[in-house]
Amino acid sequence: MALELSNRPFLLVVRPDITDKINDAYQKGFQDRIATRGHIVSWAPQQKVLAHPSIACFISHCGWNSTMEGISNGVPFLCWPYFGDQMHNENYICNIWRIGLGFNRDGSGIITSEEIKSKLQELLDNGKYKANALNLKERVMNSIKEDGSSYNNFNHFVEWLKAKMSTTLLDRTQFQELAMALELCNRPFLLVVRPDITDKINDAYQKGFQDRIATRGHIVSWAPQQKVLAHPSIACFISHCGWNSTMEGISNGVPFLCWPYFGDQMHNENYICNIWRIGLGLSKDESGIITREEIKTKLEELLDNSKYKANVLDLKERVLNSIKEGGSSYNNFKNFVEWLKA
Repeated sequence: MALELSNRPFLLVVRPDITDKINDAYQKGFQDRIATRGHIVSWAPQQKVLAHPSIACFISHCGWNSTMEGISNGVPFLCWPYFGDQMHNENYICNIWRIGLGFNRDGSGIITSEEIKSKLQELLDNGKYKANALNLKERVMNSIKEDGSSYNNFNHFVEWLKAKMSTTLLDRTQFQELAMALELCNRPFLLVVRPDITDKINDAYQKGFQDRIATRGHIVSWAPQQKVLAHPSIACFISHCGWNSTMEGISNGVPFLCWPYFGDQMHNENYICNIWRIGLGLSKDESGIITREEIKTKLEELLDNSKYKANVLDLKERVLNSIKEGGSSYNNFKNFVEWLKA
């Protein structure tokens, strides 16, 4: 009904495995009324469709592949995420890149025809969304050209794979900077160093380091992270920002110093620092090293500014409420289980 009310041309892709289930959902005469401007199909070559100059917007569940295809063709989004990383991607589309709009559900959990029509009109009538999408498309396209950032990152990654054992010296240097930062900050700390790399970095400790920090620092090869983070003496968490660690830090109300390496860790760092504002990231110098001064400065900023602790305690409360009976996560999981059963 929203597509009919919009009075605009559209292509609606309905998967064949659900077509029979929704045929009776079409209002009487709908297909006849939209026949001259609407086309309903069971499949379409999405990349080719999005590349067509007549496409004005893309109503998408915001999976990562669809997100990339929309961006690479400069098409604004109407976001309709369902699960997984789709909500994550919707946030980027709407709040970071500002190339689309999300939908709001009514009290019954339905996205109404009025809501869809309203957001569609807003998206198409406001030229900023198309302009932002075209600007982002240009940057993405430039990044994959020779000497572009993505091109260079991929080449560097390939070179790293070819010579991965040659990074030991850099790891040793970086570990030394971390160790010295912990000494300079003059605060108690627990440092967990995996046993498979301990032998490689023992010579990175500056002479006398372990003696100097003996009364306030503790270095171990393993620790029960969840129990450690739950301890009231823990003031912050230096983390690579894997999703499990992110959830454990949040559920215990602990602010973060972010040190991501790969995969979703960068994605999670952005949420921690820029969306939730419960932590700070660390910047590398021109040699690719996070220096002791940088670590010490960010650590002091994190601990001296109470807003980070206040924000993470607020987020902790919301997270814990969401998993209680009747909470949003509780209900979502319950509904998912019921869906699986049916």
